[in-house]
Amino acid sequence: MPKHRFIFWQTINTQLLAHDKFVQFQITLDNIKCPVCDTAAESNAHLFFDCYFSQQVVEQVCLWLGVRSWPTSFNSWQQWLRQTSKDKMQKVHISIMAVMIYSILSNKNNCLFNNYSSTTTKVTQEIKKIVYYRLQIAKNRSLKAHEKRYIESILV
Repeated sequence: MPKHRFIFWQTINTQLLAHDKFVQFQITLDNIKCPVCDTAAESNAHLFFDCYFSQQVVEQVCLWLGVRSWPTSFNSWQQWLRQTSKDKMQKVHISIMAVMIYSILSNKNNCLFNNYSSTTTKVTQEIKKIVYYRLQIAKNRSLKAHEKRYIESILV
């Protein structure tokens, strides 16, 4: 989805406005803490990798996918994404990561503007639902047998 890709692109290129970016523009904020956990200064690295909420969502998504190794820091994540691969399973993982980033950001915005946080389970279910619909389309394309089996295992 275009909105997932756009937010993903902004995040990868450190263009997504988090509270730490306002310092660059010499804008003072009353509170720079993460609106989700309220324990650390909000930054892209914190929001997507260090925040307890995000870590729980990533853990649940990894369990669902059966993925053992997933980038756990902003730098390792950027390096992982820059690896060029024609492997469709990696492309599926990148798409899932884009949905996850968008969903975590949406929850952060809910916390900031509506004083409401979803549960990690609810966010994970929403990610699964979006991925399910996207993979329904992908599974009809030309795929190798092991790629098709992997996609079908996610869809179960």
